[in-house]
Amino acid sequence: MMSKSLLEAMQKQSRRRKSEADAPGLLATSATDQTNLQPRMLPLDRLRPLEDQPRAAIAEDALWELLESMWLKDPPGPSESLVVSPNDDGTATILGGNRRYFAVLRHNELVDARDERVPERHRWRYITEVPVSVDAVRDPFLRFLRAFDLNERAVELNDIERAHAYHRFVTTVHPDLGRPMTIEEVATQIAHTNVDDVRDHLQLLLLPEPVQALVRTGALRFRTALALTGGGGADRLSDDEIVALAEMAAAMGWSLNEAREHARAQVAARQLAVLGTTPPPPPEQHVPAIAPRKGRPLAASSLTTMARQIDHLSELSSSLTPARLRDYYHAAHLLHMATLRLLDQLETCMHEQGVPIPDLET
Repeated sequence: MMSKSLLEAMQKQSRRRKSEADAPGLLATSATDQTNLQPRMLPLDRLRPLEDQPRAAIAEDALWELLESMWLKDPPGPSESLVVSPNDDGTATILGGNRRYFAVLRHNELVDARDERVPERHRWRYITEVPVSVDAVRDPFLRFLRAFDLNERAVELNDIERAHAYHRFVTTVHPDLGRPMTIEEVATQIAHTNVDDVRDHLQLLLLPEPVQALVRTGALRFRTALALTGGGGADRLSDDEIVALAEMAAAMGWSLNEAREHARAQVAARQLAVLGTTPPPPPEQHVPAIAPRKGRPLAASSLTTMARQIDHLSELSSSLTPARLRDYYHAAHLLHMATLRLLDQLETCMHEQGVPIPDLET
């Protein structure tokens, strides 16, 4: 249920937006719901991106998808209107449609360069105005909140972008509440998720930047990344240890449980080192076999891809720090022993079924 204070704040915000909408200005209108207006055209040079836009990065492939959709129109341009908020100087700040705006800028750059990737019928046609719908919100915090909502509804933010947005909500004073929002309010009223999910996202911002980059690009799932810390307090691994494990997790496609096991093993190894003993490489009989997973078996092509990824890692070994060299050596040893077991099992099955063993080059 919505808290009374937050409900009152939202009602106050709605009244403010109506009063601002009734004020004269370039984009002023008397409508109460500013986001449901019929789009009007606004010159491109009057648009300004939101400085702290929740979506920090725009993927190149997504930009080209938008360009191709714009080129289907005649004249070319965005098929959906941008949501903007008017500024005092006659310009408008973009709250929703940031990717469409940058796609328009890219189109104009390509036209400038007479780029042959632009369809011939559009190669000389600049986009000088775009359709916009007006949202009269002026407060910087409320603009950010509105931009967050529009971005999440259009194309989901990545987990790092979402974490930064949650952090702002719980650390910046809400103009109508007179205080930052609580985690519970963010979870139920803004993110529409559970409290633990918001807390977990906030923990992402404590991870080393290289690990955040892996999460940002989708190479590593955010809960897997959190599992690689080893725990809290004295059990937390160092940044170098976490980065090394994260790179291995991304390359090998570790599951959440595998990430936890490797992190616990790293914590145990460090504790032994503190006691003055160095754990030897685990002998074959002490390496637990990987339990078969339910469902479809791992495709042979996945093992081939894994081998190529390992070859790539071996090329980088000379640039690793001593601590990370030890981490990679331990992980490679585990992989080596598991591979030997797999080869032995495969050869046994091939003998039983009369399948000839191929003579492969090393």
